[in-house]
Amino acid sequence: MASTSGKSKKLETIKTLTRRRKIDKVQRSLTVEALMSNTDRVKILFVPAGGITRLDQLDPANTLKRCEHALKMWNTKEYDYLVVTGGKFLSPNIQTAPAGQLMAEWFNAHGVNSTRIIIEEDSLDTYENISGSVIAMEDCKLSDSQRWDITVVTQWQHSWRFWISFWNMYGIRIEREPLSYPMSFMSWIMEFAMIAYHFYDPCGTGVIARKNRENRRRAAAGE
Repeated sequence: MASTSGKSKKLETIKTLTRRRKIDKVQRSLTVEALMSNTDRVKILFVPAGGITRLDQLDPANTLKRCEHALKMWNTKEYDYLVVTGGKFLSPNIQTAPAGQLMAEWFNAHGVNSTRIIIEEDSLDTYENISGSVIAMEDCKLSDSQRWDITVVTQWQHSWRFWISFWNMYGIRIEREPLSYPMSFMSWIMEFAMIAYHFYDPCGTGVIARKNRENRRRAAAGE
């Protein structure tokens, strides 16, 4: 009888310890989930410029389409900041102001508070759209970059270039909001070529990327 009683007590002790371990495991899990849910995330809509038409007008074939789509997304109230990015990359008879500034003015005129718009206005290509905007966001003290939830609004092929280079340059995984709109066959082919190039040169340090930026810089200077 004593032996049976001892076994019963031992079994009960084991069951109690097992229950406690399960409770501790659940409590740890809930604590982690609570910490994760309380981590502040900054939701950012990221809109890169496309073309500019004479004079200082957002190109209705691409830039304006991106802005209009982003405005609809912004009006859902799900985002904290709107980033617009683009410098001066065309001749002075077409463009006299940075594309980022022109886009910011458009969004402001359509009801977006200027305090929620972050402007990058020096970039000459996708790579500099990214690097310049990251600097601008850091200057605005938008928390740690690993807490940024960035959604890029642009043409669907172009969005893949951002996906590739955001990750390779900063370790940031973006969300894509890919748009589909009419473009010339040659532009469509060039976009595929540029995706391939971004795999080859994901940070924009190669000869072709540098030459492209120099050409745009000279065009903007009227050379």
